[in-house]
Amino acid sequence: MGTLFKQILALFILLALSACDNSNPNEVEYTGGAKKDNTKNDDKKDVKKDTTAKKDTITFNAPEFKTLPTSGVRTYQISIDASEDITSYYLQDAPKWISIEPKTGLLIFKVPSKSDESYSFEIIGESANHLYTSQKISGVSKDINTNIEKELNDAPDLTLNEIETKSSNAFLNSLMIAPNGDDTWDYLLAYNEDLKKNVELVVIDGKTKSVKNIKNIGMFYTPQVASTIGKDGRVYFVTNKLSKRDSSGQVLNIYNPLDNNMTQVQLGEESNLNPITLGLDNNIYISGLHSKLISFNTDTNTTKTITITNSDINTSNASAVCADENYAYLASSKYLVSINTTNDTTQELKKSTNLTLRSVQDGCLVSDASKVYYLKNNVLSEINSNDINENNTSYSTSLLPTRPELFTNGASVTPDGKAHIKVKQQGESTFTRYDYTLDVYPQEVNRLTKLKNGNILASVKPSRGFFLFDTTQKTSTYLGKLDIADYTSLQVGDSVFISGYPNGITYQYYLSNEWTQKSNEYESKNDVLDTNDSSLNPRFVDQLGKEAGFDIAYDSVLGSDGLIYTGGAKVINGKGGGLSTLSSQTNAHAGLNELFKSLEIRYMATSKDKRYITMSTYNTDAKTASLNILDTKEGKFEFSQPFDNNISTGAIVGVDSDFILGFVSDEKDVGKTYIYRFNAKNKLYDTKLVLESRFAENTSKDPKFSNLLVKADDGMIYTFLNYRTLVKIDPFTLEITPIGKVGTRDVDDFVIIDNVIYLSGGKKLYTIKLN
Repeated sequence: MGTLFKQILALFILLALSACDNSNPNEVEYTGGAKKDNTKNDDKKDVKKDTTAKKDTITFNAPEFKTLPTSGVRTYQISIDASEDITSYYLQDAPKWISIEPKTGLLIFKVPSKSDESYSFEIIGESANHLYTSQKISGVSKDINTNIEKELNDAPDLTLNEIETKSSNAFLNSLMIAPNGDDTWDYLLAYNEDLKKNVELVVIDGKTKSVKNIKNIGMFYTPQVASTIGKDGRVYFVTNKLSKRDSSGQVLNIYNPLDNNMTQVQLGEESNLNPITLGLDNNIYISGLHSKLISFNTDTNTTKTITITNSDINTSNASAVCADENYAYLASSKYLVSINTTNDTTQELKKSTNLTLRSVQDGCLVSDASKVYYLKNNVLSEINSNDINENNTSYSTSLLPTRPELFTNGASVTPDGKAHIKVKQQGESTFTRYDYTLDVYPQEVNRLTKLKNGNILASVKPSRGFFLFDTTQKTSTYLGKLDIADYTSLQVGDSVFISGYPNGITYQYYLSNEWTQKSNEYESKNDVLDTNDSSLNPRFVDQLGKEAGFDIAYDSVLGSDGLIYTGGAKVINGKGGGLSTLSSQTNAHAGLNELFKSLEIRYMATSKDKRYITMSTYNTDAKTASLNILDTKEGKFEFSQPFDNNISTGAIVGVDSDFILGFVSDEKDVGKTYIYRFNAKNKLYDTKLVLESRFAENTSKDPKFSNLLVKADDGMIYTFLNYRTLVKIDPFTLEITPIGKVGTRDVDDFVIIDNVIYLSGGKKLYTIKLN
């Protein structure tokens, strides 16, 4: 494995150093599927070899071709499982429009335009010592309907069987602390159903050791609550709307650590980010909507709204707020404005990129893409970033006691609502554990991974955890969390490699061992959790995207060389994507991005016993995308473009030894959807079928889920057109058969196990029995 990996790594380095365009020296112009042949059909006759020489005859199983679409070309690679080399292939009793390449065994059907034309033939393979004969293959030509919109609309509603899952959870949004005035702290843990819903606050009194729940205090618009501590020791933070029907807007929540009670002040304005700060004048400043700033006087408990003028900044997009004795400052990513809190006048101080703003003890720090400034009394002074004292905290916390040590591994909530936290106050030698129970809510089931034992590994979004579903017992077992948004999972042996965002972070989950990573009940040594600890399960592998040049890992496959290949895209730090290799045995990995400067790798599939890896891409330069094929045996890439000027090649799936099937909507002509078969070995597009409606919404722009095309045990391909109508696709004829609709809810992901479809739709898991 080590030698193979070094060879691949050397290949990646060589490719990265050589400029490579999207041309393919072996690319064949599409002529209906086969290489161009100038021989007239009338002159082509079946080759019938003289088999009078006595050879043992062995019958082999060949695929059945019961129907062939009229006026098209189909190819199929014949493969005979023999202990000796097949030296030649030929056909027995075949019509003139069916032929086979003598040396390669590529079966070619040039189907006439006549429907219901019957055919019957046998395939013969000859070796030095044997004749290999197939059974009689018979069938008829048939018209294949390419416009099935009516059939899709008329498809019946399917019966969905709901099954129990352990996906209920509550999301820990933020942890805030409040001083008690005696060197102890209270801890406020804010949980919600999801962003914008049902905030529940758990209050732990560090002095009395009591635990209190405060329910339904509002909604958060952000993954992290903005809060500040006033000079009076109270904690101030903002929520939005007490219910969906509440039009009151922002609510200022004020927690008093002396009595553990919460009061609320209606602010009447809304904001998406809720930046909040304490000014040196002891007022609380909060950004409002439509270029407004709200101040709250902590002495009188009164509010005032200031409208910002003469600026392009919209405070609903303000990322930070800071204040001194006479001015408040708001920053977005591009603008910095000041507000004179005495006369309410506003002024634009700076227009730049990547602007940030934060409070320090006696003023504010401002930075842009290249410089750092100190800001006080409306004056910006450039300073050396090396002179910044990171311990120069904001005025609101500078005079407070030393913060406690917190161990929050158990703060994630189990499906039955159990959670805990451990705290060590200043002067204490051991941690104290606090247990509590919260309301739990069904979470959206995100991705499904079919395991080799017939069970399912499922994840809950966004990044809420994983559960195992036993398809025989119909039971779910909650596992734990990973601090990533997972996009792809691949089982190799007894492990599942889970990758996603950010930076293509990858974990290895050992199925036979207990899940301990971010598990609620896992007790780590010394109450310190290191997610990179190799003893944890899942085990942290690495950030594959850093070497490969992608932010999100979209798909993974296993190559014939035993390496895991992961493809992804840049979504934060540029455009294009990259490809990584990972050894499941040694953990060695490498990355390649030179070939993918403008190509995001969205989907991957293997063919020919995993020798060929086909990568389907999305072109971020809005140019023609390509299928990229890596021959893991020869160690070389080839690029092929199936469609002119289409910026995506869509979802793909391996369908037999040589072929992959692709499915994509045209970006230039939204009224057309393509299904195609591609031979990864000889780079020929055997078929392109145009459907006259756009069935796969956004499959090229947004890879909604990884299992867009799923192969069943019988070789048929299943997908949900428009994510709601289940159809079956014959991978040879490309005939589409609508099966039924799943209602109005989009399907998030699905797998097929023992002729049963398991699908996630919203907060539930369902099954559909296939006939």
